[in-house]
Amino acid sequence: MESTQSHIHLYYSLGMPPREISDTLGIPLKRVYHNLNTTDMGRRTLHYFPNLDTSLPQLNSAEHNRQLVVERHWPSKN
Repeated sequence: MESTQSHIHLYYSLGMPPREISDTLGIPLKRVYHNLNTTDMGRRTLHYFPNLDTSLPQLNSAEHNRQLVVERHWPSKN
């Protein structure tokens, strides 16, 4: 499964359309789309908000809040 997922991401990053990836790997098109839409742990989604305050104090506050949310919803398994 892991090698198929890495092949899907490699082919997609090279510009191959999902239908061609499906045909090349011999897997259903639905599985290709599912693998492309599923984010890996640790991967971040970048959102662009043109009118957002991006000053250093605001960014530090946002990062601190992100860490609090992660700790609250996904506590480490110590």
